[in-house]
Amino acid sequence: MSLRTDVSKVRNYKALYEGNTFKDKPWGVILWSMAICMDEITEENYKAFYNRIVMLDMLYGVKKNAIKLRDVKRMVGLEVNVATQTSAQFLRRFNKFI
Repeated sequence: MSLRTDVSKVRNYKALYEGNTFKDKPWGVILWSMAICMDEITEENYKAFYNRIVMLDMLYGVKKNAIKLRDVKRMVGLEVNVATQTSAQFLRRFNKFI
């Protein structure tokens, strides 16, 4: 299945592009959505989205997060066709590795 994104609901979404491609930070957030199993970023869940990124960074020993909370908040409105997991499902998967 190919990765499909919809940024049309992201405020000022045209600023996310350099030419025809995404800039680094937006592309990073999109790629993280696959690893953390969240298919959208909303005003209600952007902190949870970021927290999952931080958890996986900690798991793999990343000292300095490339993606910041402000980067995720900037992407509110993003929709991606990825498999989703509830918080409980994600935490169970995360706990298998620690």
